[in-house]
Amino acid sequence: KKESNKKRELQMHIFRFFVPEKWRKSVKNFFFTRRANLRYKKFIKYNENIKFEKIPDLIISLTSYPARMETLSETLISLLNQNLKPEKVILWLAEEQFPNKEKDISEKILKLKKFGLEIKWCRDLKSYKKLIPALETEPDKIYVTADDDIFYPKNWLKNLYEAYQNDQNSIFCHRIHQITFNEKNEVKPYQDWKKCLIKGQEKEGDVLFFTTGGGVLFPPNCFHKDVLNEELFKKLCPLADDLWFWMMIILNRKKIKIVKNNVYRIENNAGTQEEEPLWKTNREAGFNDDQLKKLMEYYQISKDGLKEFFQQRSS
Repeated sequence: KKESNKKRELQMHIFRFFVPEKWRKSVKNFFFTRRANLRYKKFIKYNENIKFEKIPDLIISLTSYPARMETLSETLISLLNQNLKPEKVILWLAEEQFPNKEKDISEKILKLKKFGLEIKWCRDLKSYKKLIPALETEPDKIYVTADDDIFYPKNWLKNLYEAYQNDQNSIFCHRIHQITFNEKNEVKPYQDWKKCLIKGQEKEGDVLFFTTGGGVLFPPNCFHKDVLNEELFKKLCPLADDLWFWMMIILNRKKIKIVKNNVYRIENNAGTQEEEPLWKTNREAGFNDDQLKKLMEYYQISKDGLKEFFQQRSS
């Protein structure tokens, strides 16, 4: 993995040396789009007439919106092309955003239905669509969350599921941050947290925070009873579904663990970071800090008591 990172850094140095800055965006998008098309054609060609054994009750759940339709297929084929096959991959879309339903979706995406993709319709819950409708309709399944702008490596799902098989009471994830505290034991701003830990860097007693887009496996019935309270999560953290799901796990006394060989660095699809991603809006505007504060106040966790609360709940 270290060699891979060094190789990527070398490639970036070479790219910056030979390509003028004003051309870099266009050149990157050209090659990334070409690569995405080749990946799609290869997936269709080699999976056309193959039937795979699928893991019952294991579901990958994600959501998207109209602006991502052009790049979404790359994420979907990476999820459908996992070494371990889920029962299905569910794409949740808001009826308000796609008034003509499947007529508003490209044939490129619709073609993936024959390979295990299911498209389901729900009300517009913003980023919460990735999981809330799934929990409402089939609460007893094993859910793995994903984002619509990431290309996932082939062993991504297998690593999560194998960890779950050895411990079915914990929450397993790839991409995780460590919440840090000041000398008064108060939570530091989100920007000061230790980001993207590698398996082995965490210690007993660390307060860990997962990111659902990186890949989190949620066992059946792992959430606190408030998880589906739409009025409450819209009031407390309307822009931070990760914070809400994280708090629902802590309140239900579940441990959060990093999988072996975790994918801590993500590969974004070409063109998906040109708009303002939700995570960037939250981080730069301090919205994560504000919404975490509201959650702590509602659930009566003092500003200097999160570490103790977390350790009590996860012990």
